[in-house]
Amino acid sequence: MDLNLFKYVKLKGYFLKLIGTMVIFVIALVGIILIVGKQRLKPSSGYILSIMPLVINLALLIITLGELKKNNINIKDVIGRPKKKSFIFEVPISLILTYIAGIGMILILLYIVYRINPGIVQNFNKGLKDTYEKAPNSFIMTIDFVDTVLLAPILEEIIFRGILLSKLYNKYGIIRAIIFTSGIFFMIHFRSNPMTFAIGITNCILVLKYKSLIPAIICHGLNNLFVFMKTMGNKVSSNEAVPFEVNIAFLITGMIMIGIYALYIYKNRSYIRNANLSKSGLIDYL
Repeated sequence: MDLNLFKYVKLKGYFLKLIGTMVIFVIALVGIILIVGKQRLKPSSGYILSIMPLVINLALLIITLGELKKNNINIKDVIGRPKKKSFIFEVPISLILTYIAGIGMILILLYIVYRINPGIVQNFNKGLKDTYEKAPNSFIMTIDFVDTVLLAPILEEIIFRGILLSKLYNKYGIIRAIIFTSGIFFMIHFRSNPMTFAIGITNCILVLKYKSLIPAIICHGLNNLFVFMKTMGNKVSSNEAVPFEVNIAFLITGMIMIGIYALYIYKNRSYIRNANLSKSGLIDYL
């Protein structure tokens, strides 16, 4: 993956197409949900709701591949080939450290919110209960797996750590490119948590280190696989809240966790620095 690949490519129209397509599908999805809710259609209507995310991602992938072809850019050049095979061992470790960072962010946010308005955290506590239902059938599980674990990681890494990171890098430098890319990645995921932002940073580092999107795609896919496995199991309903008390330990533990992740970033600082030196023309990125 060459960060200069999209340096001179105009992408405003491409991103407008992506946004427009997503808006159209979201409106269609909301319409289907309203119709299903009011008229209680046959169970087959549930299949439509399950297929829609897959259809959206397929449409976005087609648009993306079309944009690459229009600009004579080979998809293989965008994805790249890892220069070292050690990513096989590093990806799981990076993902674990990312989870540590995400949990740390959540703990700190809970502490801050509690200090501002304890009632919000108390309501959050009441909402921490199992509201699970019977696991979906095999057809829906297969569709969700293909979309969540296989298609989404490939598509999103091409867009965020491939196209967007490259474009922002050439305009703002690598540090701001990582922050902006991860921030946008976090915001476009509905019902997201701070861990999504941390995953964005981790995947940027993996791309810089291995000059390829493959480690980032695998890391993204593993994370989505864990989420998929969590949501696909048999679930039990409960009206009892999960008790916990927010105290200074939340803040301290959260800071320690984020500190551990900061050490991970610090350890890989040379790849970030080299990217900036390359942009300045002092060294060759590749």
